[in-house]
Amino acid sequence: MKLSKSIAARPYVLVFFAVSLVVVLSAFRIGALSAGASKRQVDFPVKSLVPKLTVVNLKVHGEAVLLSVRNDYDKTITAFSVTSSGVTARNEMLGSDYVIAPQSTNTGEYGLPSASGPENGIAVMAAVFEDGTTDGDPEFVKQILDARAGKQAQLARILPILEEASITLKEAGSSQKWQTIQLRIAQLPDCEKRRSFEFCAALNDEKELALRKVKQVEQINRDRGDQVAEAIISHIRERYERSNIMLQLSLKPVQ
Repeated sequence: MKLSKSIAARPYVLVFFAVSLVVVLSAFRIGALSAGASKRQVDFPVKSLVPKLTVVNLKVHGEAVLLSVRNDYDKTITAFSVTSSGVTARNEMLGSDYVIAPQSTNTGEYGLPSASGPENGIAVMAAVFEDGTTDGDPEFVKQILDARAGKQAQLARILPILEEASITLKEAGSSQKWQTIQLRIAQLPDCEKRRSFEFCAALNDEKELALRKVKQVEQINRDRGDQVAEAIISHIRERYERSNIMLQLSLKPVQ
């Protein structure tokens, strides 16, 4: 009876006990979920077919996987590919600040391996180096090089159009100049006979990108005039020229 009166007189004791219980159970649940997440990290195989592109960390993040790889070669990596349950992600870094120097690490987000096909897991499949050499599965090496070849082929077609566009912009304004430039780019090929999917996809991607850039410059031309538009077109052309040269060099057979 005295105990009952004591509890009734201090209801906050019950409230404190209830809150404490909820906190303890919540902490237990969070710990269990964390343990579950950790367990999911090893529920599928992880491997590298590129001997010295080493997997150093793997973390499940929602419906994705954060994969960290370290370049243990003595040369810089400019592209590599990763598969997750058969879906390929190509990481093209040529000409960017994201190339992987020796002993540097790259972290990327990839799809979580499918529960219906966990045996596929995640695999680093191929790498291309700054000097043009390669390592890994030959099929996946070819995919990277075919994509580069497609991009280079389309850049070689786009460059003369941009050069003529620069000349046109210096002349008296024509209401049809932008339509002409866009039409010429739109008529560039999307594919070539006996070429791979990767080659054709790169052709199409570069054509669509060039069209978007020209449309943006057209709007700038309306807003700010021919001189500004001409300067931007020249800058785009210079970047394309540098990229074209880098791609050509990367595709040369290694002596």
